[in-house]
Amino acid sequence: MLKPAIEEPQARGGSGPEGRLVPALAWAVGGGAVVLTLALALYVLYVLAAALGAWWAGTPPQAMTGLASAPLYRNFAALFLASFLALFVAREIGVGTR
Repeated sequence: MLKPAIEEPQARGGSGPEGRLVPALAWAVGGGAVVLTLALALYVLYVLAAALGAWWAGTPPQAMTGLASAPLYRNFAALFLASFLALFVAREIGVGTR
């Protein structure tokens, strides 16, 4: 007697592509957040060092107000998205080759 090709439905475990998507997205979001946090910390250190250097040089306080007022949210968003995409692709390639 012939057996049917599909005896029972496959469980949604870690074997299918749906089971690998959520961990890959979680790694990518976490890694993007880490890269973004490091970039923000380095930017804060840069602003503090520039302000301290300007203060030591005797620059008036009015000239130092432009240090932290640059709109860098697009740059930080692009950095997050680039790191997210790089980690997501690397994770998918790494999981796919196993």
